[in-house]
Amino acid sequence: MKNNTPLEELTKKAKEIKFNMGTDLLAGELIQTLISSKVNGDFLELGTGMGISTTWMLNGMDEESKLTSIDNNPELIE
Repeated sequence: MKNNTPLEELTKKAKEIKFNMGTDLLAGELIQTLISSKVNGDFLELGTGMGISTTWMLNGMDEESKLTSIDNNPELIE
């Protein structure tokens, strides 16, 4: 049995609870590409949601970059 990546797991969970914000593949790839163009970046994400966009961002970041992600929904944060 294949182990799913965090992105696959989050996308699956989002579909289960009918949360579709930030789940578009092309938008995610664009986010990752844009993030990767900024070496040693300092990024802010407002509205973490399920963490799908967060995962795309982390996938594009180098080790020196920093991401601050904020959400006000305790259920989604968990």
